[in-house]
Amino acid sequence: MASTAFSERIARSTTAARGPVQTDEQGHYAISNQLLVDERPLAAGKGSLVGPSEEWLRRRGFEPRRLTSVFGGLQMPGGGDVSIFELTFRSLADDIFSLTQELRSTLAKEAPGLISPNHVLIPASLSDFCPHGPPAPTSLGELRRAWGRPDLCFPLPPPAAARPVQVTIIDAGYQWNPSSVDGEPLWGENPLGGTFSEMEAEVLTQTENSGGVTSWAWAAGTPDVTPAQWAGEPATFSPDVVSAGDGELVALAGHANFVAGVIAIGCPDAQITIRNLNGAFNTRNPYELPTEATITRAIAQSAGADVVNVSFAGLLHGDTPGSSWALALERLGPEAVLIAPAGNQQSRLPHYPAALHSSHPQVVGVASTTPPVSAIPGCSWSDYGRWVTCSCDGTDVRSTFLHIRQRLEDAAAPIEYDFSHDSLASWSGTCFASAKVAAHVCEAIVQAMNAGAPISPLDACGRVLAGGTPDPTSALGTILPF
Repeated sequence: MASTAFSERIARSTTAARGPVQTDEQGHYAISNQLLVDERPLAAGKGSLVGPSEEWLRRRGFEPRRLTSVFGGLQMPGGGDVSIFELTFRSLADDIFSLTQELRSTLAKEAPGLISPNHVLIPASLSDFCPHGPPAPTSLGELRRAWGRPDLCFPLPPPAAARPVQVTIIDAGYQWNPSSVDGEPLWGENPLGGTFSEMEAEVLTQTENSGGVTSWAWAAGTPDVTPAQWAGEPATFSPDVVSAGDGELVALAGHANFVAGVIAIGCPDAQITIRNLNGAFNTRNPYELPTEATITRAIAQSAGADVVNVSFAGLLHGDTPGSSWALALERLGPEAVLIAPAGNQQSRLPHYPAALHSSHPQVVGVASTTPPVSAIPGCSWSDYGRWVTCSCDGTDVRSTFLHIRQRLEDAAAPIEYDFSHDSLASWSGTCFASAKVAAHVCEAIVQAMNAGAPISPLDACGRVLAGGTPDPTSALGTILPF
């Protein structure tokens, strides 16, 4: 059963003539009235300095309002930052993508990224709802066999290493709220155990003072909510059911739990921090969606991590990354590694941040090798292309999940998925392929450290990639043997 299209989820959330999120025929998504503007001046012409600014936008007929900046409050290398402007459109015919193109055409050709829509990146699990449908329950025995770990037990113990590998996961869908009915607990012990900590990623928030003046700032987003709240309605089957209003599974529920489990199982000495965007469920508030500003800020805040795993994939207008990506990676540091999924739409188009590898070698874009049931060699649903760094098998991955029962209202008969025994699941998608790569990079760091010859995360990533073979079609990058 496929998920509701992301654009339809957005459309249902607003009755305004101009919705909070715009999309186009190419499949770009962006906040409808926001621009990200790098206001640093450029050398041009006869030594003069020009560059986009608030006044520059006014001269072109807009009424811009600077809300805040992407990296406000963070110490950025070289003082770089990107302003977030809210625009008043000149006419109803305007849209954020055509305006971006118009404004970019007036800049130097080498600097189109100074202006960018505030893109909304689709969580990769919403790209065709992770290709083989919803997660399926799996047993502890099946998980042990899949990982070759006959002694694996849950909850997972905390890392034993003196210096654990520091991993940050930027994702949505983490949840583990204890709850009960008549004193009876409905939630079991979290199988992730002591391997992780969780925080709400910062999102744009607005407050209004007594004079009616609205100010904007970064603050922690929506706190943990129950899966039924994610679905936008009370539970309809029992207190621990996930059931969306249209009878379809909430696509993101447990996604971060699953990704974290893949990394923790694959590298027991990984210490994980989840930067959680639970607001991705609340489409009535577009500022809590996984926007370019929100994700790049979360990346910048992850400085100090060895490995950052980003679970989002999306198209950028004009295939042009805005300045916020480069600035965030600069703060993360050149030796850290950022790993991201290619996406699950069977598309050749570059998806970001995975496609940043060509300009930023520390970024690793991961596709999935899957049974060849289409014209694309070796790949039936994964995105693909020369922009992909590597690929591994993202099919039927086993990991930690939620302690719940889930019911899907099928046309013929209800389908019930019961995760209440082991809180474990089998799921497919490039997010889980990228999490496997992240785990192998972490393990390479640990092995080098144990051998008394520590290496950087970037060098560890090189060792992992060296164990693969180049895809002769150049569609799936380096094919890894796991």
